[in-house]
Amino acid sequence: MSDLESTLNQIVPEPAISRRPRGGPQMILVREVVKRYVADRAAIDFRGQDISIASGEFVFIVGHSGSGKSTFIRMLLREVLPTSGQIVVAGHDLARIKASKVPLLRRNIGCVFQDFKLLPTKTAFENVAFALQVIGKSKHVINTQVPEVLRLVGLEDKIHSYPHELSGGEQQRVSVARAFVNRPPLLLCDEPTGNLDPQTSLGIMRLLERINKTGTTTLIATHDQEMVNFMRQRVIALDEGRLVRDQDRGVYGDVN
Repeated sequence: MSDLESTLNQIVPEPAISRRPRGGPQMILVREVVKRYVADRAAIDFRGQDISIASGEFVFIVGHSGSGKSTFIRMLLREVLPTSGQIVVAGHDLARIKASKVPLLRRNIGCVFQDFKLLPTKTAFENVAFALQVIGKSKHVINTQVPEVLRLVGLEDKIHSYPHELSGGEQQRVSVARAFVNRPPLLLCDEPTGNLDPQTSLGIMRLLERINKTGTTTLIATHDQEMVNFMRQRVIALDEGRLVRDQDRGVYGDVN
């Protein structure tokens, strides 16, 4: 058994409240950020507000469609820059980082999306391997790590299957494996259970929680109310681009 597999197998997969204090090393700082796409409306407006996320935290970003969740994730990936304010990820000020350094930054951020974004002409093995190929990993490393991570997500018997041969939940597990295979310190998930049934969604969330417990900071943008209420992790709630709640052991809706 590999060190990575041994680490994950020692972790109880049932949902549990995160016990990591916010006072640990900082992974993300968002300070008074505004993002405008049109002159009269801000997609994100955090004026007078900061968000600090410590290394190793598990955080839900919640809100209705149009609340700013996806824009928030895209700014952390530096796909879009804020109109004003500061975003720091893993010690890098995203407004100041050189364009040539952005690919390196993104290599240290795993991403999971609602629509899986798998390459349709590649097998599960090849989809996961691609994440290592683009960063120059050797064939030996690829042939060792890819089967290992596919076992970890429960797809050891689907290693040669193409996306169209997999269920939605299996495709998302391939997506999670691809995001995690390089052991990134930060994992960003944008509606990772949006196309899945409740039972499959629970399996994906438990998998993400297991990964988080290895030390990977995990942010999940979602409108899955039942899942957020079940997991009881930190919740950052957005409404029309504004931060309206930041709650430990949180729930989806307003707190009475």
